[in-house]
Amino acid sequence: MELAFRPRFYQKHQGFKYYEPWTYRVWKGSVTGYCTWWAYRGGFTQKTLDAMLEVFADKHLPDFGYAYMQFDNCYQVGNGSCPQNWLSWNQHKYPGGWQYAIKAIRDAGMKPGIWVHRIHRPSDPHVKDIAKAHPDWFVRKADGSLVMHHGFYMLDTTNEEAVENMVRKLYRGLKEQGWDYVKIDGTGDLLRAYQNKQCADFFKTHPTTPEQSLRAWDIVAREELGPDVYVLACHTVGNARHVIGLVDGGRLSNDGFQPRTLAQYNFLEGVVWRGDPDHCDIMGTWLMDQDAMMPVFGREKAVPARTVVRPAVCAMAGTVLMVSDKVEVYQDDANLEGMKRSAPVLFTVPGQLYSCERRPMPWWLQEIDRPFDHWSVLARIQWGEKEKDRHVYHFKGASQQEVRFADLGLEADREYVVCEFWNQKFLGKFEGSFTAPAMDENTGMDVFAIREARAHPWIVSTTRHISQGGVSLLDERWDTQHKVLSGRSAVVMDDPYVMTVHLPDGYRLQSAEADGADVEIVNRKETAAVRIVPSATKTVAWKITFSR
Repeated sequence: MELAFRPRFYQKHQGFKYYEPWTYRVWKGSVTGYCTWWAYRGGFTQKTLDAMLEVFADKHLPDFGYAYMQFDNCYQVGNGSCPQNWLSWNQHKYPGGWQYAIKAIRDAGMKPGIWVHRIHRPSDPHVKDIAKAHPDWFVRKADGSLVMHHGFYMLDTTNEEAVENMVRKLYRGLKEQGWDYVKIDGTGDLLRAYQNKQCADFFKTHPTTPEQSLRAWDIVAREELGPDVYVLACHTVGNARHVIGLVDGGRLSNDGFQPRTLAQYNFLEGVVWRGDPDHCDIMGTWLMDQDAMMPVFGREKAVPARTVVRPAVCAMAGTVLMVSDKVEVYQDDANLEGMKRSAPVLFTVPGQLYSCERRPMPWWLQEIDRPFDHWSVLARIQWGEKEKDRHVYHFKGASQQEVRFADLGLEADREYVVCEFWNQKFLGKFEGSFTAPAMDENTGMDVFAIREARAHPWIVSTTRHISQGGVSLLDERWDTQHKVLSGRSAVVMDDPYVMTVHLPDGYRLQSAEADGADVEIVNRKETAAVRIVPSATKTVAWKITFSR
């Protein structure tokens, strides 16, 4: 055996030069909400905003964790990156301006997010006038003419006057307006422009490099926005790596939700930053069987499998989850189960130091640590197979598979209880391994909660979230003398909350109460269920009494 010691592994060996975790903190809160881009492009208006906020409020989606409403390339004046274009809104689309938008979002219980770019296009009158009046604010050739790259100019970030007027004023203005989420696009566009051979003379005569010029932009943005605003760099990891430590998130892919990037860059998640897969359209088709209808607990009819798998894989990966569908999609409750059970996204770090390559991974594991319990959440995802010569995918089913506890990092000589989330099925108590059931052509995914078996009743699953307790369970205690299991849970208004309790030999559920709310109980052979329907989004204290 040969052991290789690699100090500063991410910084030196993975090539993330600016990864210095002692100088910044990784954003640990859930970055979950709605992004206007994929569904509407530039067609998202004040009227659309009102409709979207109405359905989000009606379906209690902010209570489930959808905290942000982010505008993307739909509000601005002009087509060039100068402060007045971003700080002044298109009055035709948004007669109430940014003031109305921010107030409406906050009144709906959400936080406002906004998109800006770095591209100075002279086709925009404001940019053209600025370049004419201040040519020294931009990168120039040896003869003094401005460098043009794919139709835009590049800012000279060594020029303090240019930075003050074109960058600092923008982010200072956004901070004053009250944005909680700022997406800075064009990271790759600007870097490639600086790397253009036409800029060679500029970089020979100025104390900077293309990468430093790009980074200088984000240094100023962070200074003005402060530490409490979530900042996302776009686009792609290869370019955003140059602003690590200044931004909270790095975009993982090009336009369009590509689930395979979640595995490709999972080794960075929660370590270097938060990964952003661009968006998650729950009705998207990439790798998805459009005809598959998946049975889920609590619903009489099956729901589209893709609406379950797409948000849930983001939750398992611990990434950003910004959904982006037309408002009509969210008006249908059948499309919301995957969204509801995947938010908020728990902060997680990977179990590996290397990329899993650019391919969809069937198995995802999270470990949940709480003061009162530790358990594993294992997801098995069925990705579609592409039909020859057509962009159509089909689920083919998957055979049953043995899962060895030792492969999950668990002690092999102990007994574990296993419960599957989407069908709320208790699989049993096992030692050494358990068998993941076969998946048919409609089963998009299974999510197994694996807990160490105890000699007394203990919760094995809850219905609020796929973590099966990671979001809802705030406390859990066993009183041996009185045979009482008690605790607290975070619940959502009108969302039935079911706790499944394992019953060791001889135990039987006798009664349950929860802050005066109506409670239903059911005894089964090896488990019992306690069902609460909350009248409000709140924390509920509960107590379950057993006999033996």
